[in-house]
Amino acid sequence: MAYLDWPTLWYPDWQQVPHPTNYDRSDYRAYQAGLYLKNILEWLDNSDYAGRVRVLAHSMGNQVVGEALRLFGDDHKKRVHTYIASQAAVSGHAYAENLPYDTALLIDPSPTTPEVLRYFSCGKGDVDDCLPYYATNIFKSDSTFRYYNRNDYALEKWEINNDWKPNTEYGYRGSIASYSPYPDGEDSFYKSIYTYPGYIESELDIKERLERYEIFSFIAESRARALGALFTDPPGFLGFSLFYDLEYGDTRYDHSRQFFSNIIDEWGYWEKFMGDCKIAN
Repeated sequence: MAYLDWPTLWYPDWQQVPHPTNYDRSDYRAYQAGLYLKNILEWLDNSDYAGRVRVLAHSMGNQVVGEALRLFGDDHKKRVHTYIASQAAVSGHAYAENLPYDTALLIDPSPTTPEVLRYFSCGKGDVDDCLPYYATNIFKSDSTFRYYNRNDYALEKWEINNDWKPNTEYGYRGSIASYSPYPDGEDSFYKSIYTYPGYIESELDIKERLERYEIFSFIAESRARALGALFTDPPGFLGFSLFYDLEYGDTRYDHSRQFFSNIIDEWGYWEKFMGDCKIAN
């Protein structure tokens, strides 16, 4: 068993109001950490552990796993035995185009950016090669599970954060119905950089990996709820309700209860985990 973490940002319980860009900066780091996890999975795939790797990701950790699997490309080769996305803080539209019951519930009624996570990277449907950003990930795991809580405290905050995008230092100019940058169009994601005596704008290229991560973390708005709070299972996911089956609530503690509590009280969660991973008791 191995544990992977990355330098995410956090704030203590006594600090009720974190820095306004705390989450988005952490999300940006999570995208970047995907490359390192991809390298680890690649090494395991060429070792005696090939075909035996199980991955459990919690909350923002699913951004790390999602990007790691995506970086393998579109070869559809199985990279992990089981992937369990628990309380995933990732846009549902990154995995599925059609989530009718999970779009009307969004807080923000007036988004200002195109749907580049749902239709990467043209920002509109009915285009053959514009698919959900993580659409091919489902082919890279033998089994994929979604442990969800529709009343999750942190994922409700995720929606509020989504409503605040774009961040102050970032912006978007152009159509929200599609995305067509130079030289084919004039749409533009950009970053404002301060140089005395004022700001200059630097355009971000969605085709460039690190700049794409900036767009997703600081600018692009999701039109769907987080994967860990969806009413609908995206194609290929097997859902398990933490609320109905294990009585997970709507407190901050419940978002990470399986780790904060003890193995006896949380045995239902870990028994389900071992069963889905096909690990013998």
